[in-house]
Amino acid sequence: MMISCINEEAEQVLVECASTCFKAKMKEDKNYEEKLKCRAMPGSEQQNCFEEVVKFAGEVADCVFIKSGSMDAAKTIDFEVWKKYALDRTSLTAAQKTATKTTFDGCMVAELPSPYKTLHYKPENIPAPLQIVLPILQNAIQFGSLIPAGSIVAADCMVTALIQNGCSSATKEAVEAFMKEKASYKKN
Repeated sequence: MMISCINEEAEQVLVECASTCFKAKMKEDKNYEEKLKCRAMPGSEQQNCFEEVVKFAGEVADCVFIKSGSMDAAKTIDFEVWKKYALDRTSLTAAQKTATKTTFDGCMVAELPSPYKTLHYKPENIPAPLQIVLPILQNAIQFGSLIPAGSIVAADCMVTALIQNGCSSATKEAVEAFMKEKASYKKN
């Protein structure tokens, strides 16, 4: 719903990275999954939990960048390689790809908000249906005082650029259904 123009290969890389990183964490700590249920935790425990979620997100992002060939062993990202990799795996038109590159570049040089929030760059350019869930999406990961890894920022900037340039087929009805499901999930 949120991103609809990426191909199966790109989706598979993300799924593989998330799965590999999660399995490694579970191997280290059998209770790792429970430790990621941050919202149920009190005060400082919750902040520690959010820090672990941010660390995990960074590991997943690093994996995606390494698999794309855009990050080296020193964790330096080649943004031109990243843009080509990401955009070659979309169904966007040439004009949309050019606009996505421009948005990505602008996002990468923009001042980071503090605390950091995902989809922070020019949120007014997010399609109207997603505006409804933007606060939920932005608060899905609580960064607090943490500065996100460069790979998290670059991944977020690409997602933002894709969404802002035609890669979201989210409809108002789909977003409302998501919100209704989320509300009923909270009640249970």
